[in-house]
Amino acid sequence: MIVKVEDLKIGDKILVPGGSKLRTLIVVKEPVVSGSYNGHNYYKSVRCTEYIDKETRQRTKYDYGTKSYKTVDVEYKIRKKTFDNHNTRISIDLSYKDIWLVERENN
Repeated sequence: MIVKVEDLKIGDKILVPGGSKLRTLIVVKEPVVSGSYNGHNYYKSVRCTEYIDKETRQRTKYDYGTKSYKTVDVEYKIRKKTFDNHNTRISIDLSYKDIWLVERENN
């Protein structure tokens, strides 16, 4: 079911578009109105949790000082599509985004 920012509650499991992929988030703090203009409320970024796995890969990079290639370690963040084991707290602006409510906790 598609919901608006003002309908979110603590513990809601939601899907939000993030680039070309969907992000799985759990709402930790209820949205707060930051102001209004012409009768429309604007909300601050919503505090959520997300499961992000970090992966280190080796890449070759050209060093202009020594004029040779060298191998460097690059750390990538991989967002997992699960509602279990969330390990990162993020703030995300959900204004004017489609928000799909997957599950609501019964408080």
